[in-house]
Amino acid sequence: MLSASAAIALVLRSNNEVFILLIAATVILAGTGFRENRIKTVAAVLLPFFSFFVISTFHQSMNKTNLSASETELIFTIYDRLHLNGNQIRGTIKTTAGEKVMLAMHLSNESDTELASYRPGQSCYASGVLKSPYSARNQYAFDYKRYLLEQRIHWTFEAKPTTFNCVEGNRLLWQRLTAFRAQLIEQLVDTLPEGSRGIVVALTFGDRRYVDPDVLQAYSTLGIIHLLAISGLHVGIVSMSLFYLLIRFGMTRELAMMIMLIVLPIFALLTGAAPPVIRASSMLFVYYLLLLTRIKIHPFYGFSFIFFSYLVIDPYKLFQLGFQLSFLVSFSLILLRKAIEVQSHSYFTRLCSVTLIAQLSGLPLILYHFYEWSPLSLVLNLLYIPFVSLFVLPLSFIGVILHFLIPFQLNPFIVLLDLILVPIHDGVLVLGRNAFEWVIGQPPLLCIAAMYAAIIFMGMMWENNKIRLWALFLPIIVVIAITIFLPYTRSGVVVTMLDVGQGDCIIIEFPYRKAVYVIDTGGHLDFGNEEWMKKRAQFNTGKDIVTPYLKAKGISTITGLILTHGDHDHIGGAAEILNEIDVKEVFYPNTAIEKDNEIELLTSVHHSSANLQFVINGDSINEHFYVLHPTSEQQWSGNDSSIVLFAELDGISFLFTGDLEEDGERMLLQQYPNIKADVLKVGHHGSITSTSDELLEMVSPRIALISAGVNNRFGHPHPDIVAKLDELNIDILRTDLHGSIEMKIVNGDVKWEKTVD
Repeated sequence: MLSASAAIALVLRSNNEVFILLIAATVILAGTGFRENRIKTVAAVLLPFFSFFVISTFHQSMNKTNLSASETELIFTIYDRLHLNGNQIRGTIKTTAGEKVMLAMHLSNESDTELASYRPGQSCYASGVLKSPYSARNQYAFDYKRYLLEQRIHWTFEAKPTTFNCVEGNRLLWQRLTAFRAQLIEQLVDTLPEGSRGIVVALTFGDRRYVDPDVLQAYSTLGIIHLLAISGLHVGIVSMSLFYLLIRFGMTRELAMMIMLIVLPIFALLTGAAPPVIRASSMLFVYYLLLLTRIKIHPFYGFSFIFFSYLVIDPYKLFQLGFQLSFLVSFSLILLRKAIEVQSHSYFTRLCSVTLIAQLSGLPLILYHFYEWSPLSLVLNLLYIPFVSLFVLPLSFIGVILHFLIPFQLNPFIVLLDLILVPIHDGVLVLGRNAFEWVIGQPPLLCIAAMYAAIIFMGMMWENNKIRLWALFLPIIVVIAITIFLPYTRSGVVVTMLDVGQGDCIIIEFPYRKAVYVIDTGGHLDFGNEEWMKKRAQFNTGKDIVTPYLKAKGISTITGLILTHGDHDHIGGAAEILNEIDVKEVFYPNTAIEKDNEIELLTSVHHSSANLQFVINGDSINEHFYVLHPTSEQQWSGNDSSIVLFAELDGISFLFTGDLEEDGERMLLQQYPNIKADVLKVGHHGSITSTSDELLEMVSPRIALISAGVNNRFGHPHPDIVAKLDELNIDILRTDLHGSIEMKIVNGDVKWEKTVD
């Protein structure tokens, strides 16, 4: 399995680090059996590697597009359910040539929301624009373009709602099942009570979109989000219950098993066909098939057959977290099943063993993708797994079946679920807001390899009864501690300008992580004010961009949050950062408070643990930054009220100007007529109203930083400003072209990396 995974990573991701680690692990493990049987050991390594090298190369060669950006009209079938979220409809479609495309429609009229009612398999026409999806624009961010590419999708089709029209087509069986699933989900969403609606739909049809976003975030924070997905455990409970009922109704075991062979693929499709569902359904399918044919094999061989078969059909699945966790946890439990049976003498101890092993085997992957871990998740999984599996899940399935026969008000199962889940979710929200989260950062791949080496070694020790089960965590905690400690060993300053769209956010890490400062937080303006336009989960730059980046770097404390002025595109994400990250001090300009959003933010700061300081020209911020503006000579407002900072960072001077415009620049030059800086953060996103000739002549920067949104409606940065900087041979680094930019400074030497090339 390791050698097959190495081949896939090498071909489809060109990831040399992953390839080397997987090959090294393969060689080490193969070396244990090499002396006993050299031929079999070599074959077990080389055959999967070369087989999947060829298979992956074939899939890669077939993953091409036949469309071009010049095409403005498409005839297609709806491939998967269309999802309505506020004023946006999204879904997968398939052209007449068989190529999948991501459909995106932005609605301007509420009546257009009815377009989401079209079903998979219907034939449609629309005109619009084909666009290439965006790659990740910040380091550690979700790469939407790669995600779609690994589903063989190369384009996003932005269709005009007024041209969208569908008719009934000749649907295939799987399309009929998909359409039936969509219809059932819509009926449940429209009629079930709000308290239990999201959980019931998630557990019965594998769709979490209808769970309240705050509840979903709390589940994620507490490490129990997997309980809201249809996992292998859920598939096992449902299938075994159905098999038992068929036997109780008088069917022979053989007939019951044949029915299960028919039901399992249908069940997998109706529940969303996620990797854990496919794995569990396939394993049960093989299990019943072997029972029918009376063939006895070791569970490991059946597991391996499903693993390889899955990747033969679609090797891109290897990169999905759901696939990785599902197979990895199952593999760990299969390997240690005898030890669990021997050393666990009761249901409770067996449950503890299974939960700890499942948590431990998935922990390195969880840290790599989510950067933090809550120890409370161990206790909650012990309590919540039996509750969901043995109570909520059966009630949900029975309640859904009865729901189509009687109104939900008369459905005792749905009523009971609603009564119980509402207070439980209130408790989960409280725990989620107050739970201790261990922010670790994204571990280097070498640390991930070390974690799994420690897990394997300690698992062998436990299997041989040489240590207690809880001791499995000791070596992995040591590796995690090393991961946390690594940033504190690095010299030099790191200055990162994040891409927050049309806004500003700059993060400064001092040598040996002695201090971390954040200048502005960005802020997304939502112009859809009507209620029907609002999305279920509102985008926020602080929550969705800045905080994940900080946590990925292992930053759990901000020494100082400097907010230059009150425009939403500079402070709109601050409240969410205060909720997620420990902020020691907040710095704000000592000018008139003019806007409601400023009052709301300063109220949030007051209720947080951060110390609020108002600064003005002549102040310094912890001896790291000197405040040059605003001055006290006159009352500044708007962009000219921006805090302007000067800093000397490891031999390189910086001038951060916020949104300062020409009036403010003139005052700045009067106050500091000899100011020089190596790096200039260009004012007001490169607007024509800032960055005067006089400022550039005086400051004489070598590097200019411009933070502006891609294709923003203001036309920032202005072409004249860019031309002016070019004429002076200043290196220009722009977020709209390069995504986030990370500058590493050591003893006056500057190197930068761009996220988007």
